[in-house]
Amino acid sequence: MNKAERLKKDATISKVDMNNLVVFGDSFSTHFTTNNSVVLEESWPVLLSKKLNLNLINNALPGASNGEITNEIFKKYDDIKDDDIVILE
Repeated sequence: MNKAERLKKDATISKVDMNNLVVFGDSFSTHFTTNNSVVLEESWPVLLSKKLNLNLINNALPGASNGEITNEIFKKYDDIKDDDIVILE
């Protein structure tokens, strides 16, 4: 397994005893770009969750409107714990 595969695996493993960094937003909060120049391991949500030692729950949707982001927040609201950090982008 190469470094990129290990980082991707680490980014997706749920750490039960950790609080979460919960992200809602559009493509700026994903690894998506028009030329795919940013890989998952270099996206700001992954880097920030590692820096803060938090489990990442990224609910961002490429191309999402403010309405779609708001709908996603309402869908996931009950899953957010009191000690989670939530970022709306």
